[in-house]
Amino acid sequence: MIRDEIVLEIGQLVLRAANETSADWAYAGYVYQTADGKNSSRQDFLFGADLERNFLNDKSIKRDIRTVFPRLWQVATDNDENHPVAIKVGVRAADRDLKVLFEFDDGSRWAVGPGNVAQATQIYLGDLFPEALL
Repeated sequence: MIRDEIVLEIGQLVLRAANETSADWAYAGYVYQTADGKNSSRQDFLFGADLERNFLNDKSIKRDIRTVFPRLWQVATDNDENHPVAIKVGVRAADRDLKVLFEFDDGSRWAVGPGNVAQATQIYLGDLFPEALL
């Protein structure tokens, strides 16, 4: 299935960026937000074993990331009517577990900004890898 291939491609890109960023990372990923598949924003995340938040050094994959997320958005869209407004992808370093979540209603559900930066760990990892928060 094409969607699975795209998800695996994103997972490989996240792994590459995470490994280039740190030798001791625990979780990494992206939140992709868009209403139309073209105009978008991306937030990356990288957490160490202590769950301290960092950012991915994604210079080497930035072009690929810019093209692969719109492709995933397109295949996740149902007849151009029901499309995701946000996609979250995360990888756990310990076992390379890859998870993808789609949000169809609230485009800001996984957005982290000045008003909620203290909750970034919960926002990024809570529904992907809840065991990280225990």
